[in-house]
Amino acid sequence: MHWWLPGAYASAPAVGLWIVARMPAAIVAAIFGTPAASFWLNHAGDTVFVGGWVVSAALLWLSRRRAARPPPAESDSVAHPPSRPGRGTRDSATAPSARLAAGDLKRFVRAPGGSPGRAFRR
Repeated sequence: MHWWLPGAYASAPAVGLWIVARMPAAIVAAIFGTPAASFWLNHAGDTVFVGGWVVSAALLWLSRRRAARPPPAESDSVAHPPSRPGRGTRDSATAPSARLAAGDLKRFVRAPGGSPGRAFRR
């Protein structure tokens, strides 16, 4: 069942009730036997319309798909094993950029007059 069906199917009778409620007061009073019939028909149309769409909203809410739950978290020691001595520190002396020697940079610098393809070869 689609979530919007109760609201859509309740709208047709509500519109019918509203149309009858807006007929001339003498005709409505003659058909229903009371001068307050227009008020009650209009109120009934409002109630049917709102009730249908409230049911549709409830169906939409109850039929929503929830996101899958994430897998259980691993313990911290499994996800992040302890680093080996001398590795994993972030000070400037052990940073990879500080460990490069001047000769190592020649591989990455393009020689004057060289082709662009040869710039990154080892």
